[in-house]
Amino acid sequence: MNQLLTVREYVVKFIKRFETALGYIGKFLLGYFAYGRILAIGEPHELVAPFIEAVPERALLPLLALSFALFPYALSWLLMSAMVAVGFSSHIEIAAAVFVVLLLIFFFYARMAVRESVLILLMLFAFYFKMPYLVPLLAGLYGSLTMVLPVTIGIFIWDQIPVATKLAATARTAGTNLSEMPETFAEIYNSVVNSIAATQSWLFTAFVFALVVVTVYVVSRLTIDYSKEIAILLGCVITVIGKVLEAIVTGGIVSIGAVVFQTILCGALVFIVRFFDAVLDYQSAESVQFEDEGNFYYVRIVPKIAIAPKKRVVRRIKPQDSRQEN
Repeated sequence: MNQLLTVREYVVKFIKRFETALGYIGKFLLGYFAYGRILAIGEPHELVAPFIEAVPERALLPLLALSFALFPYALSWLLMSAMVAVGFSSHIEIAAAVFVVLLLIFFFYARMAVRESVLILLMLFAFYFKMPYLVPLLAGLYGSLTMVLPVTIGIFIWDQIPVATKLAATARTAGTNLSEMPETFAEIYNSVVNSIAATQSWLFTAFVFALVVVTVYVVSRLTIDYSKEIAILLGCVITVIGKVLEAIVTGGIVSIGAVVFQTILCGALVFIVRFFDAVLDYQSAESVQFEDEGNFYYVRIVPKIAIAPKKRVVRRIKPQDSRQEN
């Protein structure tokens, strides 16, 4: 245990020294992933394509990722929305519909909760790397109950990406005719509505993840020993049970072994994050009561485990008196 605490001490010192730099690096990597997926759409309009092709993707992608790391979140969201619209611009009706949806998300949520809206990208990032259960655990542990909304939006967007891709493929086959724009918009609307009604798995997943966020948030803030560790375990159990119930209710095919493995892996990562965040000494916990003129306070104090610095013992060696007595 002492060796683990020593490792934790060095890692925490490293993170505190380079906290700002690590934050920019994390934003850069997240932007690199997001813009990489956006540029992979590859359906720009013939008027826009020459401008995009003029800059090699290996040069454009780092520049866009750097802009995400340096720009405010609100500006980055608008830039990403524009890039998505450009990606679908060969099909004007699909580009307009996607851009309007992203603008609605921005004006009604992301603009007012800028930092929380980053969870939408993190949710997509986690789905892409097949670790979606990580985000609700971290959101409940370190966030607030409002984190349920960006997690749900991320699940919805991830579920609708295949629908947009299918519509783009259909539009590529049929061609784009401006005179048929109203009918095309009506077809897009019906496709999205039918997709939402037909595939209820995303809604069930959103419910399970929301339950995980709320449970982890509430339990982790209880005044009991190991509350945060218990909250993580409960979140993992709810995730597994929820995915099993989802397979039963929706009739979908769910690999229980894969769900259990991914949940354990995500839970272990959250435990590691928690370990480097703080290690508490519950054996030395104490409760304190005091009052003032208008209130009576009950305070529970749980100290962090800290490694005492090694005491250096300095020994002075005196030379022996080698004089011989006469």
